[in-house]
Order: sequence, then structure tokens, then C-alpha cells
Amino acid sequence: MGEVFDAAFQRRFVDLEDTHSIIRGLDEALAKRRDRVQIPRQSPVENERDCAIALKEFEREIDLTSETLKSTLEIALGLGIGLPRFEGPDEQGKLRLRIPIPPKWEPLIDDYLRVETDSGQRGALPAIVFDPQHFIQNRSGRPVFRPAKDTVLLHLGHPLFHQALAMFARARFPGSVENQVASRWTVRYGKIPAGADALLLLTVEELAVSELREPFHHWVRTVRFPVKNGELGEPLPHVPASDDRPLSRPVSEADIQRSRDLWDEISFEVREISRQLEKELTERLQAQLKVNKETALKEEKERFKSRLSEVERAMKETSLQKIEKERDKLLEDMQQLSLFPEDTRSKEERLRDLEDELKRRRSHYQELLDFLKIEQTRVMEGILPKRYTLRGTARVFPVTVEIRLPEVAK
Repeated sequence: MGEVFDAAFQRRFVDLEDTHSIIRGLDEALAKRRDRVQIPRQSPVENERDCAIALKEFEREIDLTSETLKSTLEIALGLGIGLPRFEGPDEQGKLRLRIPIPPKWEPLIDDYLRVETDSGQRGALPAIVFDPQHFIQNRSGRPVFRPAKDTVLLHLGHPLFHQALAMFARARFPGSVENQVASRWTVRYGKIPAGADALLLLTVEELAVSELREPFHHWVRTVRFPVKNGELGEPLPHVPASDDRPLSRPVSEADIQRSRDLWDEISFEVREISRQLEKELTERLQAQLKVNKETALKEEKERFKSRLSEVERAMKETSLQKIEKERDKLLEDMQQLSLFPEDTRSKEERLRDLEDELKRRRSHYQELLDFLKIEQTRVMEGILPKRYTLRGTARVFPVTVEIRLPEVAK
């Protein structure tokens, strides 16, 4: 259907045809093409079921729950100050910010969290929740979202979370204030594979850029390795974030020292693993880029072929033929003797106008053809090959290292 509307647009603004004839031709073309393509459709039940399954899988991967949102914001609030930063929850599951408010958070909380007052004074701090189910009410058998005036729902789009995520991003780089109170290394208790002494969780950031300097791959993932007798084993299968829940109890000083000693033994292997991950990612991306490049070149070639055909067809269509017929008739009339010089002069002027119009339209189409051919060469030989070519190698940057010890020390 896009070709039909493209042709109608061209006839109106390029060929300058009458609006009524274009609309009539557009209706005829639509009537001919109607019902030619059968679009497969799923029943509402199947579509709803598939969407629900996909949503559940997505939730498992990102672990975006009310508890993880709460802990993320609380840790950000407590950077350099300490935890806890929330009071509660009360019998309704609501939390409140602990006083005093961290100085760097106070302006943001005043602007986006405090209750507005008519006098312009600073209002009270409302209760906060992280689960939208707190505001779901049953009205006539239907769930209805009804927010409360004294309670605020904090979600990823809230300005408090924007600042929290920005603080975590800055904490990755040396020199920032957040970097001085945050660490890339952590030790926690949790389940580890049978026969292993510990579990190493290496979180890496993957980045790849094309020859056009366009980032096309940016991902963060965690790779898990069992540790036994001071050596790393083979990588373990991927585990969704929601299925990986370590214990929250404090780590003893003895286990912290034990983890430091363990890191001294495996740190060189981790550096080699980072280089290996970088090499594997480069090979995988290059193979995928090769496939994508062939597909893109084929599609773009067909697209330019279609556009060139449209212009060449337009050069032969009725508008030019109509002008040529009128010109030929004028030439034929002018070959006959005329008793009125004024009539001859008007025909000569009309003939010159027709010649100029023919020349203008032909030059316009020729310029359009030349432009499309130049653009085809630029896209096919310049842009697409560089867009689907990896610049250098893919990069893998270690972000955090976690050493997980067994729940019960051996």
C-alpha cells in the first residue's frame, strides 16, 4: 500500500496533476489491492497468553520487583551515610523516609516528594510504596487504580530513581564522590555449586561500535564461575536475576579476609577470562554483522530499484505525452497559413511555453535519476558496508566482582 500512496504523492507534487483525478486514481488502486494480502492473526486468548509468558520471562531476567526497587533506592540514599534509610513498613505496607534527609537528596525530595501546601511552606513527607498493587481497588468487580493523596508510588520513572541510577553510574569511575564510598568488590553468602569452595560472579559491560562510530551493542551481564582449590572452573549456565537471591546477613571479618586471599589466587585468571570474553564476543558479532549486512544490502538494492523504476515510469506517463501531443498539434497548425498575425504569435508563444515545460520536466526527472544513482552508490558502497563492519574489536569491561561463600562455612 505504501507504493500506491507514494505514486499518488508524486503525481500531485511532481507531475502537478489535478487533485480530483489523483483521488479517483487512488481509490481505484486501493480497490484493486484490497484483500490481496492475508495477515495471520492470533486469537485474543492466544495473544494474551503469549504476552503474559514473555512478560514473566522479562520480569525474571531484570528482577524488577518492589523489593529490588526498595533496596536499590535505599542503598543510593545511604551512600556515605549508612543504612537503613526507610522506616516501616506499617500494617498497610507503607514506608517513610528516615530523618534526617541526606543533604544531596534534600532539594530533590522537596521538589518531587513533599506534599504541597496552600501557604507555600514546606509540606509533610508522604508515605511511599514501591508496589502499584497498593493503589488497586475493586470497584464493581473491576480492578481500578486509585492513588492516595498521602502516599507516593516510586517507580523507575520517578526523579528519585533518576538520581539514584546516576549516582551508581558515577560510582563506577575514579575521582567521583560516589566512587569513594562504593566498591566494585563485594562478598556475600548464598548457594554455591556442589563440590565448590566459592562462587565468582563477574559482571561485565559489553560495547561494540561500527565503522560509522555508531554503538550497536551495549549490554551488561553476569558470568558465574565455580572456585575450587584456588582455581576457576568452567562458566556455569545463565541464571535469571530473580532466581539468584543471596543471603542478606552481614559477612564476618574472617570470611572477608578469606575472600581477599581467594581473590589473590584467581585474579590473574579473571584477567584472562576478560580477554577471552572479548575475543568470543568479537567473533560472534562479526558473524552476525555479516548476515545482517547481506540482508540490508539486498533490501536496499530492491528499494533503489523500485524508486528508479518509478521515476523512469513517470518520465513516460501521461503528463509528458499530453504536452508532446499539444506541441505537435501546434506545429501542425502553424504549418498552415494564417490570416491573423496575432493568432500566429500566440501559437508561437504557446509553443515556446510547451517546449520550456517539456525541457523542465525532462531535466527534473533526469536530475532525480542522477541523484538516486549517486545516492545508491553512496549507500550501497559507503554507508551500509561501514555500518555492518565492527570498528576494531568488541570491548568487555569488568564492572563488579562478587565472591559468594557458602551459607554454612566449611
